[in-house]
Amino acid sequence: MVTFSPALPDTASLGDAGHVSDHNSIVAGLNKLNGEKVDYGSFTAKGTLVIGSAANAVGTLTVGTNNQVLIADSAQALGVKWGQLPETGLADSAVTTNKIADSAVTSVKIANGTITGTDIAGLTITAANIANDTITSAQIAADAVGSSEIAAGAVGTSELADAAVTYAKLGSDVRIGNLLTANQASGTDTLSNTTGFTAQTNCTLASSTAQALQGSRSLAVTATAAAWTMTLTSQVPADPGERYTASVASRAATAAAQCRVDIAFYTSGGSWLATVSGAQVSNTTAGWTTVTATGVAPAGAGLAQVAYNFEAASVGHVHYTDCWGLWRGAGGQWAMPGQPILGLTDAPIGNLLSLNAASLENGVGDYSPYANCTLAQHNWGKHGASSLRITSVAAGNASAVLNGDKRVAVTAGDTYTASAFFHSVVSARAASVTVQWYTSANVWISASTGASVTTRTDGTWVQASVTAVAPSTAAYADLIVTIAATGGASEQHTVDCFSIHRGAAGVWSLPGVPVTGQSHIATNGAVHLSGTGSPEGVVTAAPGSTWLQTDATTDVKGWIRWVKATGTGNTGWVAGPEADTGKRNLSAVSLSNSWALYVGEFVLQRVGKVVYLTAYFDKSSASADAAYTLPSGFRPTGVGYVGHGQSNVADDVASVFVDPSTGVLSVTRSTVSGTIAYVTATFLTNDAWPSSLPGSAA
Repeated sequence: MVTFSPALPDTASLGDAGHVSDHNSIVAGLNKLNGEKVDYGSFTAKGTLVIGSAANAVGTLTVGTNNQVLIADSAQALGVKWGQLPETGLADSAVTTNKIADSAVTSVKIANGTITGTDIAGLTITAANIANDTITSAQIAADAVGSSEIAAGAVGTSELADAAVTYAKLGSDVRIGNLLTANQASGTDTLSNTTGFTAQTNCTLASSTAQALQGSRSLAVTATAAAWTMTLTSQVPADPGERYTASVASRAATAAAQCRVDIAFYTSGGSWLATVSGAQVSNTTAGWTTVTATGVAPAGAGLAQVAYNFEAASVGHVHYTDCWGLWRGAGGQWAMPGQPILGLTDAPIGNLLSLNAASLENGVGDYSPYANCTLAQHNWGKHGASSLRITSVAAGNASAVLNGDKRVAVTAGDTYTASAFFHSVVSARAASVTVQWYTSANVWISASTGASVTTRTDGTWVQASVTAVAPSTAAYADLIVTIAATGGASEQHTVDCFSIHRGAAGVWSLPGVPVTGQSHIATNGAVHLSGTGSPEGVVTAAPGSTWLQTDATTDVKGWIRWVKATGTGNTGWVAGPEADTGKRNLSAVSLSNSWALYVGEFVLQRVGKVVYLTAYFDKSSASADAAYTLPSGFRPTGVGYVGHGQSNVADDVASVFVDPSTGVLSVTRSTVSGTIAYVTATFLTNDAWPSSLPGSAA
């Protein structure tokens, strides 16, 4: 209640249309109104109260039956409505938010240009408040849209400018064919220079028009020494466990020579891991000879490069090289980058299925009912937005099969894994995957079914798989997914993430993406494995198989690549040619028969099957010729080794012999004129790789 002071005049002076001359006090009172009734004093007369003078009324107020000026509410029929008050009757800032009804202010009450950014609360404007096609490129700041603002699958070919995607933007996993640059691939034909090549050893390089197998130019390699030369390409991305082929066309300009191609593998940081060498072949001056190498990238590999080598008889000998290549798979015909490599014997990388067969994003057309079911695309999947819905038509097994025109090419003797993920809507069932093998004429050969798994109904996906070796006549494969013993018609099950890929086990991936976690990749019966410890006497495999020992303490690299040389059991493993003990310092070892070391020099090293030995032996106190017993792993083959030593006082040749059965190294004292014999020896060994190393690292 607000009471006016001073009080209004008494009722006798007002009448039904009386005026209050002192309107200031009334206006002041009105400014105090806060939604409550106002007591103007005692009134007996009823009618309209005029604020102001008779000649100049500011406004009027209705007086109620209770003698009070009313601010109307729902319980009062008479009174002043807020909208009836003139603008001059409201004090500045008198109307607050709680005096404005919800949704009362409309767009016509807001002047154009009145609302600015400061009037809009953060994050209050949503997509529903923005008209379609309202935001144009002018409203988007440069570099404001990142990958997180682009929906998956939103960018199609129509959004890409012609020729916008370059070869450099393609990852190694999706590049087609030759991984080298165009200039490297065609022997400097593109740039007419030696960009991308390095003269590594005993040679110079030049772009030449004298000879060409592809285009109009080739890379001329000129020997600077009568020895092996080496020319390298720049490094390209590579993946561990994947097979690569390198190829170089060679033509002698001066004289035929022995040639070889290598593939060198490195870590992603550029540290050398291993080198795979092809067979040495002789080129000619009459035409082109293709030299190749094929090998599997070792564990840890991230880069690879091609090396061309030839043995020059004299300084100045020239070889022309062209059609350089490095690509995934074994065999194949050389092609420029971006073109498919024809004739590959290895399957493509990763999941061999098509994109839709792998993830069902564009319908179920890659599959057909195989038994007792209907198929449909389901709007929920383990990967992406869709999957294959299998609905039984009766009780019993329900299964779907990959269509015949979607079968994948396989290599006989290789190991493959087929897999899929299952989910059941109502009833958990046994589920399995079967891989079927076909000849090159698509004649069915056999089938291999993996162990069943029990599906779940709680939204969890369960993987079933099968691993098998392609039969000797196999050229194609497909897969079947089966839900066992459905309870009747209309029972629904969902399948997603289909795969057929080379190797055993592995984590599902889309086509073109490497399958991680494979235990091996098999090629024509030979398997490529990895693990800890030596495979000798432990790992059974076919000849030609390899084992990458990842914890090798007897190799300076920390790993050894073993090769299954003989037999089909678990023996016959030998260390690969890149195995290296490093130089071992034997200065602290005990020599036999009072032999001593001069200046403490005694170094032993084994690389592959080759042993290197250097020592300064002092015979001053020696009582017999036997000086030292070489440890197992460092002993020569055959009937022994006869080496040489140089005396310290004459040019005589000291006699050195190593017994292959005992490893005893003897220096014939009578052939040493002085007291010191400088002994050097290089010989082959067939010993098993040493399980421990003598001495210490040099």
